[in-house]
Amino acid sequence: MVTAVKTVYAHITKNPKVCGGSACVDNNRIRVIDIVQAHSEGYTAEQIQNLFALRLTLAQVYSALAYEDDHRLEIVAEYAAQEKAFEEGVRAQEEYLRKLSRPK
Repeated sequence: MVTAVKTVYAHITKNPKVCGGSACVDNNRIRVIDIVQAHSEGYTAEQIQNLFALRLTLAQVYSALAYEDDHRLEIVAEYAAQEKAFEEGVRAQEEYLRKLSRPK
């Protein structure tokens, strides 16, 4: 019987108590999606090391990019969820401001 091999990514953790369970680097609050976004904006791996409050190693950066490559649908879904939350926040803010501006 052949069993599937589970790929484990060095430096990548998923903990429901950290960033809502998003894939993060070494159980801190730097999410894989944040590294992927920086990379898509043209930052090199070496530049990404210094973008966050915690300095990352190149191994951490490349591990996050490898994780994204193998979990593309998960990352796309996370982008969609962030966009939806942002749009809901904008709508709620607009409604709140409309209520404030109504004459009493």
